[in-house]
Order: sequence, then structure tokens, then C-alpha cells
Amino acid sequence: MKKLSVIIFFVLILTVSLAAADKSISKEMLEDITKYKATGKDKLIQDTFFENSVWTMAINPDIFRKHNDRFSHEIKSGNITNQEYTGRCWIFGALNSIRPFVIEKTGKKDFEFSQNISIFTANWKRQIIFLKR
Repeated sequence: MKKLSVIIFFVLILTVSLAAADKSISKEMLEDITKYKATGKDKLIQDTFFENSVWTMAINPDIFRKHNDRFSHEIKSGNITNQEYTGRCWIFGALNSIRPFVIEKTGKKDFEFSQNISIFTANWKRQIIFLKR
């Protein structure tokens, strides 16, 4: 199958390069193309290409099955701050992921970033973007 794919690839490259040389398909090339009869293997390859996406054909199922999708590191986070449905989960998520490093550097176990300042900054940036329009 691999050998057949390589042969088909080189035939296509040769056909394209010959067609590009004189910028037309010759009668001989057209006859060769029309005379071509697909074998069972060729039809199988064609069906595979037409019925599957590139992603489906390119993925190696053995590697995919062996992949460990569990986390290998656990970050000490302390108390997690809650956004309480304010619609700014991205700010709180970012700050909660930075908090353990700040807690480690400062030694303050109950350290929290100012939620008011982060929300104010987000709104301020939105207003600046709006005013620049």
C-alpha cells in the first residue's frame, strides 16, 4: 500500500511537471489517463481519501490510545477566588493560576489579587478600545 502510494505520488508529480513544461496536456497524456483502470487497492485508497478527513487518516491510533490525558503535575492553589457570575472567568482563571507563585514568593498563605482592580482594568481597556473606534 505504501509502495503504491509512492508510485501514484511520483506519477502525479511527473504529470504535473510535464504539463507545466508546455502548459498543456498532450494527447498521449490524455490517453494514458483515460486508459487507466483502477485496481482493488486503488479503489480502496480512493474511497479512503473521499470518505475520511485528513485528520482521520493522519492520526496514528496506537499513539492516540497510549496518550495519558491525566495531569502529571498538581499545583498548590490554596483558596480559589470566585467570580460569582460576573462574566469575567478568564480574569479569575488567570489570576488563580498565578496566585500559587505569588503566595510562594511572598509567604502569605491567604493572598488574593484585588478583584476590583482586575475588573476595573478590564472595563477600562474595553472603554479605550471603544473610544479608539
